[in-house]
Amino acid sequence: MFLMKDFSEQQFVEYLYGDIDLEKAFPIMRPLLAHYGSLDTIEKILKHEELWLSHPLQMNDVEEVSSGINAAMNLLRSNGKFLETLGTDDRRELFFSSLDRLYSDYATDGVLDLYVICFSEHLQDNHDGNLVMWRGYGGEGSGAALILDTSRIEPLDQQALILDRVSYETRESRLDKIEIQIERICSFLNEYTVPILDIQMLAKHIFERILIAAVYTKNRCFEDEKEWRLVYFSQRDKSDFFKTQFSYDIGPQGVHPRLKLNFEEYSEFRGKEIKIADLLDSIILGPSNSAPVVGMAAARMLDQLNLSHLKSRLFVSTIPYRKR
Repeated sequence: MFLMKDFSEQQFVEYLYGDIDLEKAFPIMRPLLAHYGSLDTIEKILKHEELWLSHPLQMNDVEEVSSGINAAMNLLRSNGKFLETLGTDDRRELFFSSLDRLYSDYATDGVLDLYVICFSEHLQDNHDGNLVMWRGYGGEGSGAALILDTSRIEPLDQQALILDRVSYETRESRLDKIEIQIERICSFLNEYTVPILDIQMLAKHIFERILIAAVYTKNRCFEDEKEWRLVYFSQRDKSDFFKTQFSYDIGPQGVHPRLKLNFEEYSEFRGKEIKIADLLDSIILGPSNSAPVVGMAAARMLDQLNLSHLKSRLFVSTIPYRKR
């Protein structure tokens, strides 16, 4: 006779994320990461010791995030094996009503507490940057890039902050991965007796896993960006420190929510001084900034920000590209 095991939330969560290849993720992988932006943005980051994380609905691939969530929700509903694993109609109804409520929260109030900042993996001794990134995110070559050395970053609060590479998929390969994950969930749950009181908790962890997968997946046509993302998940924040960093920004399209990660305040929280300048490998000016006077002005900017020690690591991209 097969005996069902008692359900353990901790074991389920560990199993749910067990398919992630930690050998290819931070902190085991410590790549150089480039953050591209306008010169004004880069100056503000250095001057105010702040990284601004953006609302997901401001991301250029917001539809991909939504479609990933919708695909997973639909596949859960249509997977006969998963429906059978849940058990009775009452249990299925409770699970999917909980899942729908979580999705509704995400799509309205909940989404305000998810923030993202994007980077591009950068090769050592590359002082030119990535042309794709200059065109898309570096002011068409007139901006700049901060090159962060992640080997200088201590392991993050992995509950609230996740730094990982983006997975590039076709629509078909994304659906295949979701199906495989559902099969894994079924395999786990078939060995355990899940009390009906734990069904809502089950839905919470599965939705969170769906959300994380969606945020870290993009269409394969973007793979030249070699993107990594630092993502803040409020549902995983046990300290509440990051909630003190919630703010806003007023731009051409109106007011937007932000998480402004201030490194002075973060240093106090961690009990150790952390400065953005100490994490930098180099700074690259875009290829449209090739005039000598631009490099001279950028060096003066570093002087006035009390960052003169970075001038030896200031480079101008030599890519033969000019802003149209």
